[in-house]
Amino acid sequence: MSEVVLPPAGSTNVNVFVTGQPGVGKTSLVLNVAGKLPQHLIAGFYTVEARSPETNEKIGYDVVTLTGETAPLCRVKKWQGNRVEKVGKFYVALDEFEKVVMPTLTPSPNIKLHVIDEVGRLELCSRPFQDAVTALLASPDTVVFGSLPAPRYRHTIDFVEDIKQRPDTAVLTLNKNNRDATAIQVESLLSRLLNGDHTGASGSQQTGQPPSLPHGTEGPAVSNHSAVGGLGFHQHIDGADAGDHHLAGWPEEDEGEGETSEGTYTFVEGVMVDEPPGPPDWIGPSEHRDDA
Repeated sequence: MSEVVLPPAGSTNVNVFVTGQPGVGKTSLVLNVAGKLPQHLIAGFYTVEARSPETNEKIGYDVVTLTGETAPLCRVKKWQGNRVEKVGKFYVALDEFEKVVMPTLTPSPNIKLHVIDEVGRLELCSRPFQDAVTALLASPDTVVFGSLPAPRYRHTIDFVEDIKQRPDTAVLTLNKNNRDATAIQVESLLSRLLNGDHTGASGSQQTGQPPSLPHGTEGPAVSNHSAVGGLGFHQHIDGADAGDHHLAGWPEEDEGEGETSEGTYTFVEGVMVDEPPGPPDWIGPSEHRDDA
C-alpha cells in the first residue's frame, strides 16, 4: 500500500469524496456534478457494469473515462492477460485498466479536477493506481473528487481509511435523504475551488457557522471537518431549492439482495444489513458494485 503523503504546510488544497452503501447513488452524484463543471478543466473515470451482449447477463465491470474511452476492469470469468488479480469472484485486468485509467490520473497544468469513481478493492489491485491517487491527493495544484466504498460487515480497506483520515480531504456520507442537497453543495464547493476560492461561504454568510439548508432538506454528514475548514458545506445556495434539484440517474431501487465474495447481504432503504427486518417484498436485485 502506498504511503500517504500529506501536502506541504499551508497548502490550500481540498479533496472531496462521497461514500455510502452500494446502490445509494455515489456514481450518479459524481457524474451529475462533474457534468456541470467546466469540462476542459476535468479528467477522470468511472465504472459501469459490463453485460453480455448475447444474454444481458452481468459479466463484470468496465472503466469509462470522461472522454469516452472504455476498458475492462474485471470479469467473472478468468481473464486471459499477463497481469491478472483475483478479488472475490472477479478477475481484475490490470494491464487493460491501467492503460486507460492512468493517463486520467497524470498531473497536467490544464487539469484542475480529477474524478475517480471509485477507489475500491478492484482498482486498488494496481500499485500504479495507488501511487497516482496518493500523489494527486497531495498535490496543491489539483482537486480530487470521487467516491469511496463504505465498510461492509465492518470490513474496511486500509487505503480507503487512510484517505478518510487525511486533513486535506472531506468525506461526505450519502444516503437517500441527503443526496439531492449533497449534490447541490458539492457542485457549489467544486465550482469555487476550480475558481481558486478556498475560503468559506461567500459574502456576509462567512460567519464561522454555516447557514442552514432550505427547510426540509438534510445536508451531508461531513467527516474530517479540518479538511473543509470554513468552506461552508451547509451554506444556502442562492436561488437553489434542494427540493427542485433532484438528480437524474438516482438509483430507483433502495431495496434488494446482492452478493459479495463473502456471501449474500440484504439491502433495505439504501443500507446493507445482516438480516432483513421481516419478509418484505423485495423490489429486486440492486445494480451496484458488489466487489468485496
